[in-house]
Amino acid sequence: MPKYAPSDRRPKILYYWPNGVMYETHLFKDPGEIPTHLARLGYETITVIHEKAFVSKGAWQRTYEIGFIKPGEGAPNPLRTVQYFIRTNVILFKILKTEKPDIIVVQYLPLAQMPALAFYKALRRLIEGVKVKVIAKLDTDGSFAQGPLNLTKLYHSLLSVFIDKATVETPCAYERIVKSLALRVLAKKLKVMPNGVPDDVAALEPRASRERSILFAGQLIYRKGLDVLIRALVRLKASGVLRGWKVIIVGPYADPVYSDLMRKYVKLSGLEDLIELRGDVPREELLRLYSSSCVFVLPTRGEGSPLVLTEAPAMGLRVITTEAVCKKFFEKLGARIVKVDDVEGLARSIAVSIELCEKYGPDLTASMATRLGLAWNNLVKKLMEP
Repeated sequence: MPKYAPSDRRPKILYYWPNGVMYETHLFKDPGEIPTHLARLGYETITVIHEKAFVSKGAWQRTYEIGFIKPGEGAPNPLRTVQYFIRTNVILFKILKTEKPDIIVVQYLPLAQMPALAFYKALRRLIEGVKVKVIAKLDTDGSFAQGPLNLTKLYHSLLSVFIDKATVETPCAYERIVKSLALRVLAKKLKVMPNGVPDDVAALEPRASRERSILFAGQLIYRKGLDVLIRALVRLKASGVLRGWKVIIVGPYADPVYSDLMRKYVKLSGLEDLIELRGDVPREELLRLYSSSCVFVLPTRGEGSPLVLTEAPAMGLRVITTEAVCKKFFEKLGARIVKVDDVEGLARSIAVSIELCEKYGPDLTASMATRLGLAWNNLVKKLMEP
C-alpha cells in the first residue's frame, strides 16, 4: 500500500510554472504568493520556472530556471520543438530527482512536461512506496467544459487521472466543469481557490479620505473594454455628473493600434481635460492610485479572475465590472456588475458609485471582507488540505 510523505516532517513542496517567465509583477500573483506562503507555513518549498526576468531583493525562494530554446527566425521549426520537449523533460526530471518533493503544485496541466512529472511520480511509488501528490491550479473560466466533446475537454479528462487535486479560481468555473459528464474524474478532485490579496496590498491600510478620481487598470486591448468606458464618460460629462472628477487610465499599451485609437478617441470626444492616459506604471504607483482613488472600473469583454478585481475592493474602491467575470463571486466582494458592452448601464453604475463616494467615501466594508476572505495564508492552507 503506497504511503504519503513521513508524518514526522512536513512534506517538501515543488511549485512548477510550466513555460513561465517570472517578472517582478508575478511576485504578487500565484507564482510568487503561493510558494512564499507555503514557506511561511513551514514547508520547504522550491520553485521551478523557465526564466526569471528580475533581480531578487534579498532571499525569495530557492528557484530553478529551465530556460528556453530560442525559436530562431522564419517558419516554426519542428526539430527545435522536439529539442525543447526533450530538454525540458530531462532538466525537470533531474530537478525532481535531486529535490525529491512529496507534493508538486503545477500552475496548470502541462502536456509538454507531463512525461517527467509522471515518470517521477511512478518511480517514487515503485522504489520507495511513496505516493507523490500532484495539485494542478487551473487557469480557466471553465468555458471549455461547455458544449460537445472537444480537444481541450478530452485533454483535461485524460490528464485528470494523473493528478490528485485541482483548483479553479471562481465558483462559476467550478460549476461549468462539474456539469460535464466527460470531466467527471476531474470534477471529483476539483476545489475553488480564488486569487488572494497580494502581500503589498494587505500591508496597506485603506484610506478613509479619497480624491475624486476613477481608476481603470489593465492592458490597453480591445478585450478590456476601454472604448466602452470612454463612451460612458461622454454621456456622464454631458450630464454634469463628472464635474470635479478625473479618470486615470493605467496599463501597458499591449495593442499599439488599439491604444492609438483610444488616444484619438479621447481627443475627439473632448475628454482630454477629464482623462489621464498614463500608460504602464510601477507597482508602487499603482498602489498609490488604489489608495487615492474612490471608483474602479473594468468594463471587460472576457476575463477569468483578474487580480485587479481582488486588489481594488481590498483597497476600498467601489468596483464596477461586467458579466464577463463570475458575477456571483465578485458581487460578494462588493462589485457592481453590468452587461458586456452596456454603455448606458455602465454610465448609470458610475453615477451611482460617484454619489456613494461623495456621501460615504470608499467601501471599507468590502475592503475588510475581501482581506479576510482572500488572505493568501488561509488560501494556501486550504490548498494543502486533502
